[in-house]
Amino acid sequence: MFLLFSIIACSDKGDADEVQLPPEDTYVAEDTAEPYFDAETGLFDTGYDEVPPYQLHIAHTGMWTLSPVAGPYTSLQGELNLSEIIDNNDTFPYCDFRMGITGYASEAMCNTCDFGFEVNFYLLDPEEPEEGEEVIEPPEEIPIAESLGDCFSPDLPHHQEVRQMAYSIEEETLYFNYYDTGIWLPWYPAVFIHDSLEVNYTQTLAFYGVGEDD
Repeated sequence: MFLLFSIIACSDKGDADEVQLPPEDTYVAEDTAEPYFDAETGLFDTGYDEVPPYQLHIAHTGMWTLSPVAGPYTSLQGELNLSEIIDNNDTFPYCDFRMGITGYASEAMCNTCDFGFEVNFYLLDPEEPEEGEEVIEPPEEIPIAESLGDCFSPDLPHHQEVRQMAYSIEEETLYFNYYDTGIWLPWYPAVFIHDSLEVNYTQTLAFYGVGEDD
């Protein structure tokens, strides 16, 4: 192609007039392909274009102690308190459970993490009321979760479940090896203070109430 252009450029005007170029291809192929589906424009009506009647306040908190002092750490222990409150009714939380935490050091951890643990979660019995403390029974119309499975928080640990978790000091984040898939997800914000991890996850969600099937 470069040689052809060179011959045309170097020839005189008369020679250039005699060059016969191929006619321009003006054929346009007709698109006969069928669409995979019919797409319609406009907003999709979800039926929830209204202000939710309730709010759900979720809190997962706890203090996990690492040992030995100053590290390198080989074990941890502590608690994880799970709470779900509907519309600030903290007198009768919908979901209120305590989980014990034990763990031992693990080499498995995310790339940005500083130390990792195999963490064992186990459900603790409800705390007994102190002597002389008045016990208020919730009214029948107030919904109360009877088990961890009734809580709305997704992916809660089960009783005696073991999870691989690791901590990044710089990010102040506890990571979870999501069900041993090798995908490390940021799970809980946590502050590292004096050989302890202070876990404090809170979130408020729009909520439509507890259904009859829940």
